[in-house]
Amino acid sequence: MQLNNEIKGFLKWILILSPTIIGGLLLVNNIFSCDFNLWTGGGQLFTGLGLTLFLFRWITWGDCDFKVGGGMFALGVAFGIFGVFSSSKALDQDYVRLRSDLQDAFVDASANCQGDGKSYLNAAQICAMAPVMEVTDLNYQLMKAKYLPPTASLIDGMYHSTDDAKIDACLVSYFSLSAKCPNSFVTFNLNHPEMKSIESLKQCSSFWKWIQSWV
Repeated sequence: MQLNNEIKGFLKWILILSPTIIGGLLLVNNIFSCDFNLWTGGGQLFTGLGLTLFLFRWITWGDCDFKVGGGMFALGVAFGIFGVFSSSKALDQDYVRLRSDLQDAFVDASANCQGDGKSYLNAAQICAMAPVMEVTDLNYQLMKAKYLPPTASLIDGMYHSTDDAKIDACLVSYFSLSAKCPNSFVTFNLNHPEMKSIESLKQCSSFWKWIQSWV
């Protein structure tokens, strides 16, 4: 009987502490993964702390007050919103300018280079849409940061914690097509010397994928 009580007590504390543990792991993931986003990671930790406080009072004293942990939840939302803005490429002027310059280069190549100009026009369209897609993603991430309840926010964080960086189709098009018509990309290459190396396409992995590679 005593053993059963000890097991129940242990499971109770696991349940209470699990949101904080999850939030802490998500913070570590954000620190060591692609974005190094302390804002988002901190928001997830505060959300976990708020849920732990709520669960502690509910399970220990039967106090099911949804206002408990409200300060932590508010910090989680605030940090999450800052994290969305700090990591969004839609607000990165260098990101937008590079794709705008690539769009111009691809349009020039479609008119002045031999072969099928449709591939260059398709690449120009991809580069033109990239900033638009980033703005759409920014709005989507802001909606999640503002309106997802705490539990759903942690679940969403866990679900996306193993995501790899998205492949940049605009840059893939540049490296696959620019060599076929170098004259159209002279100005672009002068303005963006960082694009000389294919290392620009290197994709980073999530922290959990890195851990799995060592297991």
